[in-house]
Amino acid sequence: MDKRVGIGIVVVIVIIVGAILLFGGKDEGAPAGGAGTPAAGVESAEPQLTPEQQAAKQAEEEERRRALEAQGERVE
Repeated sequence: MDKRVGIGIVVVIVIIVGAILLFGGKDEGAPAGGAGTPAAGVESAEPQLTPEQQAAKQAEEEERRRALEAQGERVE
């Protein structure tokens, strides 16, 4: 086998594996339908957040709640 043919085969394999990982790879904990597809019967109003994003969102909501309480408004 010619050296160029062998190199070509390796390049094609690397491109295919890269495309699978980039577009078709299943993330750990992702729904069975693949990344970005909601699980059957589950509708999420909000996208999945990382723990850091969740903590930031909670802090923001807490700050907003405190600001409303400081203005004398009722907060549920």
